[in-house]
Amino acid sequence: MMYDRLGASLLLSALLLSGCSGGPQAQTTPTMPYQVTPVVVTVTPVSAASDTTGAYPAPSYAPATVNPAYPAPVGPTDPQGRSVMVLDSLAVAQNVAKDRFNPNAQLYAVLPSRPMIRNLSSPPVLPGWFFKFKVAGSPREFIIQTVNGQISGTTEIELVEPLKPAELPIDVTTVKITSDQVFDSFKQKAPSLGLKVDDPKSYDLELVNLEGANGPIWSVFDPTTFAWVYSVNATSGAEVPNPHGK
Repeated sequence: MMYDRLGASLLLSALLLSGCSGGPQAQTTPTMPYQVTPVVVTVTPVSAASDTTGAYPAPSYAPATVNPAYPAPVGPTDPQGRSVMVLDSLAVAQNVAKDRFNPNAQLYAVLPSRPMIRNLSSPPVLPGWFFKFKVAGSPREFIIQTVNGQISGTTEIELVEPLKPAELPIDVTTVKITSDQVFDSFKQKAPSLGLKVDDPKSYDLELVNLEGANGPIWSVFDPTTFAWVYSVNATSGAEVPNPHGK
């Protein structure tokens, strides 16, 4: 949603949670009938030594309070909030990032949804998709969730230390494999992984372009354990190892 397992040395210096009904909005972005108040946050670092599950290595964002009105967008019915797939949802998220964050915002990752929702103290939303935007040279990150093709909320953070391996911006024109194709190939692969998968969209996706990797990589994560399951090259579709090397 690509992060090293974090200890106390990696801290969160800012986390603002806001709905997308306040402030200006790009013309192509749906207007949503909700509002979320920013919340004060604390930081709960994740200890690598205590993690034996192989779970997704994301930092832990721990809001002290969560607005119970956190948005649940109304739209096409999908039990995962994924009726609109990643690359189509990206167009809406990109507009908001450029309008509200920075006109030069670039996509840096699609983040696994359940770890992000847990890090936000589990507001009542469907998984949907989480997009991370950044500007080259700045540590600040702008994260947007979409649910069924509509903006559900935004989170802005700043990490004190850079991630390793470094994340590179994703040139979407090089992403030839769509999220639904990833789910299709994963479902075919699942039996050989010892998995029975009825609904592949119930699993989380990550898209990252890490320094030293051969371009963007899609990964599938278990929705319960948050563990890495499967990865493919986002350009060729060829199966590849876990880009995080775990």
